[in-house]
Amino acid sequence: MSYLRKVALVLGATGQQGGAVARQLLTSGWSVRALVRDPQKAEAQELHNLGIELVKGDLDLPATLAEAMQDVQGVFSVQAILYERAKEVQQGKAVAEAAKAMHVPHLVYSSAIGANRDIGIAAFEAKGEIERYLQALKLPVTILRPAMFMDNFRFQARRVNGSIYLPALGDAETSIQAIAVRDIGVFAALALNDPQTYIGKALEIAGDELTLARLAEVFQQVFGLPVVYQAGSSEAGQDLQGARKASAFLAKEGLKADIASLRQIHPQLLSLEAWLRQAALPL
Repeated sequence: MSYLRKVALVLGATGQQGGAVARQLLTSGWSVRALVRDPQKAEAQELHNLGIELVKGDLDLPATLAEAMQDVQGVFSVQAILYERAKEVQQGKAVAEAAKAMHVPHLVYSSAIGANRDIGIAAFEAKGEIERYLQALKLPVTILRPAMFMDNFRFQARRVNGSIYLPALGDAETSIQAIAVRDIGVFAALALNDPQTYIGKALEIAGDELTLARLAEVFQQVFGLPVVYQAGSSEAGQDLQGARKASAFLAKEGLKADIASLRQIHPQLLSLEAWLRQAALPL
């Protein structure tokens, strides 16, 4: 079958990662199809206004997945962190099985950095199990393992009494890696645009690596305010607990993204400082 324009199905297009991927693919000349539960919702209509085709469906309804994959050349798969390992795995496997049944030429799966290691967190273990299932089905797959999202600072960083409060993920010398969600979209598009290079690969991706002490310095440089690390609970308590446990594991076992090599592939890869200067955080 010949195609005048490549078509990609993007899952999670109304969310952070899927939205970044959908927008990046549009700039790369793809026609983009988004699986949405409610096409009338504002987030879905925003995609429609960009020229993205909306297909009604649900990760819990496998038949809708297969229908949405009709005549596509690529699929971007991401599942929300549900803290219900069985549910996330079920959804990830359903996507894999639909891709197999529909002979999708290339599937890009967004996992998480450390998901292929015994990190001891349900959400990471779920992604690791999905990775193994994709490989067992012998799908033409690229696995992306993004580090912590810089974009999480949109809700984790708060200004209180003239200081910026950040969540404490460890001690001052704990090193973390982080990536802008926009750059996840770039790497997904790079993979889909070059299947011969990327099929069969698993890529750990990050845009910056810095200690928590250095992270505080960067915030202070950008916003001109002192930084306080807060070890207490958060509105996103479960997310924060998981982030702390993940950062402790990765600090002990070793961070894996080769940022220098990634920047050769994607020279505009954002550092934390560059991301903060263009993110317009309400601080």
